[in-house]
Amino acid sequence: MRAEPTWTEIHSLDAFPLLDIFAAYQAGLIVDDPFEDTGQPLSNDTGQRLPTLHECYTRYICPSLMAAFGQMGSVVNDLQQIRFKPLEDGPDAKAHTIDAGDGTAPTIAMNWQGRPADLLCLAHETGHALQSLLSDHGPMPPTARETCAFLAELMVLDHVRIIDPTLFANLHDVWVEENLIYLGSDLDSLSAALQNQTTPSQYRHNYPLARLAAVAMFQSAEATAIFTSGVDGLGHLPLDALADKAGKIDNTLPAMPTSLGGQSVHDAYRVLGATVLLDVQAWSGTAAQPIDQYYADMLAHTSDRTASLSIGPDRKPIGYTAWDRSGQLTRLVAPFGNHARIATSAKRHMTAEQAA
Repeated sequence: MRAEPTWTEIHSLDAFPLLDIFAAYQAGLIVDDPFEDTGQPLSNDTGQRLPTLHECYTRYICPSLMAAFGQMGSVVNDLQQIRFKPLEDGPDAKAHTIDAGDGTAPTIAMNWQGRPADLLCLAHETGHALQSLLSDHGPMPPTARETCAFLAELMVLDHVRIIDPTLFANLHDVWVEENLIYLGSDLDSLSAALQNQTTPSQYRHNYPLARLAAVAMFQSAEATAIFTSGVDGLGHLPLDALADKAGKIDNTLPAMPTSLGGQSVHDAYRVLGATVLLDVQAWSGTAAQPIDQYYADMLAHTSDRTASLSIGPDRKPIGYTAWDRSGQLTRLVAPFGNHARIATSAKRHMTAEQAA
């Protein structure tokens, strides 16, 4: 029996619209940096040093969040309640926020070296602490919590952009660099888990969707409303709007021959070639395998009839699926969206193969 819940089980979310979101992001249809077109260049001053944590908290963090939350009077008092302490020693020690529950002030545990990255980290953890206070210490789904923290980072970036352009450039550098992880290896890991829905959840699975949602919500009414939402936090994420963007992905792959029937050797190689193109189009980690390993894997699926290529009305490949002998999907590749449709088609194909 599987002991650990999956990420979708924790959040009560359907995997397929989320995979469509990531396909739209990889196709360049979802923004990951709201300051990309501000005209302010990236900075080369990687050695900038800032004053103490408390000075930066007073000078940058508090004014930024108070400006973003406007007339919400409790924010000023809440920000004054937050406490700080250094991290305890340990090789895996990472900045975090401690919330001991109602009647207590959240505590941010982090080490401060005065780097721009530390200031962005302080903004992130302050977002967690403020969310805890504004939602009366109630539970919130982890991806919604991380969305709040990323929103706090954006609020600080936006305010610092006006009052200190040099510091903004350095903070923006950090945001761009961290996107390479949150929307790189973290997104790949979550995508793989969504395709194989027996994979236990990891905390880093919360970051990719939260990152994209925060950018989409930034400077909207939802950007502050989510902080008070508690268990309903996921309802503030614009998941449907983001998933709908997958419908605008342009399929540039060539059409398959009309004679394709899956019976000849030539057809088999055409299908194999289509899966390669789909994996490359999807930035799939599968496409990074050595070619002999990839070929052997797909040849085995072809021989076992445990793979299915999906073709659109224009005869262009739109995705493919592969599964194991138990009928569990092991791969679902749909770089142009429509993950739900392709999964449904795969289930029909599996049923037909089992009945044959």
